[in-house]
Amino acid sequence: MRLFPGTSLFAVTLLAVGISTNAYAVVPVIKTVRAAAADPLRPHPGYPGKTLILKATANAGGAPMSYDWDFGDGSPHVTGPVSDPYIVEATHSYGSIGSFTAILKVTNTSTAEFAIANYSIQVSAKTLATEVNIAIEDGLWYLHKTMGRSTVTGTPYGTWFQCPKGGSACAFYPAIDPQNIQAFEVVGFLESGSPQDPYTETVSRAMKAVLNGLGSSPIPNTKTLFTNPALTTTVTVNPDTNGNGLSVGPNSSQQIYQGGMFLDALVAANNPAKVVDFGPLVGGGRTYLQTIQDMVDFYANCQDEGGNDGFSSRPGGGWRYDCNGGADNSVNQWGAIGMIAAEQTPGVAHSAPAGSKLANLNGWLAYSQDTSSGIFGYDTSSSIWGPYATTPSGMVQLVWDEVGRGDTRWDKAESFIR
Repeated sequence: MRLFPGTSLFAVTLLAVGISTNAYAVVPVIKTVRAAAADPLRPHPGYPGKTLILKATANAGGAPMSYDWDFGDGSPHVTGPVSDPYIVEATHSYGSIGSFTAILKVTNTSTAEFAIANYSIQVSAKTLATEVNIAIEDGLWYLHKTMGRSTVTGTPYGTWFQCPKGGSACAFYPAIDPQNIQAFEVVGFLESGSPQDPYTETVSRAMKAVLNGLGSSPIPNTKTLFTNPALTTTVTVNPDTNGNGLSVGPNSSQQIYQGGMFLDALVAANNPAKVVDFGPLVGGGRTYLQTIQDMVDFYANCQDEGGNDGFSSRPGGGWRYDCNGGADNSVNQWGAIGMIAAEQTPGVAHSAPAGSKLANLNGWLAYSQDTSSGIFGYDTSSSIWGPYATTPSGMVQLVWDEVGRGDTRWDKAESFIR
């Protein structure tokens, strides 16, 4: 979890107890949400007057359950039936600074068996760091609660593919799954995490959806791109960097928009040696690392070649909605974001061909940046719908191209954004 200098964050402790005279009864299993994935003893953050969400899951093998939250400060308990085993929550505000131990008791109401778990909270002075950490915790809990859970071919599966509040805004874009799973991964909640951490199951389910959203296709070993706006120079690259003849990308529409988020999720899984165990890519011992490599190859192969191809006369080096389908700066950043992660993460460190960056930098970005103001346009250097999203897109691509401060192209763009 992200911390600011000079601050600390703490998490949960867990204790389970059961009493039964029935050999067939089931003691509830409580899993309290952790404040830090790697440290189950770290208390949750809070500050006086802030309404906190106390978070847990419980399971009694399908038996009905009830819960009792004791907040540890002398205030009345909150009790009720467990209507969803994945959501055993309560809200509470603490009035003073101090350390508090809330106690959750979950009872199997068929047998009177119960379990208890301690939930530690450190209430400190209100600071930006504390507010940020509470927001991260509550955001992850929201994602956990709104996941749609099912079983697919006997495997626990989870997705946010349909919007939790109804409607169809999410229904066509499976990238919502890798986008959400990455929120867990970047703060340490992984599918390889502790089985006592409820988010381990959440992330594991979501990773099945991520893998299910990918497919492979043949890839050539040569590709030529125009590398300047005048269309007088070219570069030839081999997009099949690992030589297996395959690329991997989203098996849905608008692949370029979505692929970067899939790449990010696989890189952030921090498990490059894991063998793909679900979806269309199963077979042959394919690992996450090989999948990441083939996704980088996908972007290298799908990079627009440029020239007169029915869209306009422009250099190569960018991307649009689908493979080799033009270029615009509402899309380009997604490929760059994913490939930056693939390049810069230890244990992965896989790059596109150097010529792919050359075409992007000297071709597409030179074509789409206004040299006077520094802005990046949409599909030319003109800001048709405003430069405030397309300019950061160009800057992300500059990062991928290893261009930063001290270079006029970056400095002018940054000055405009500032």
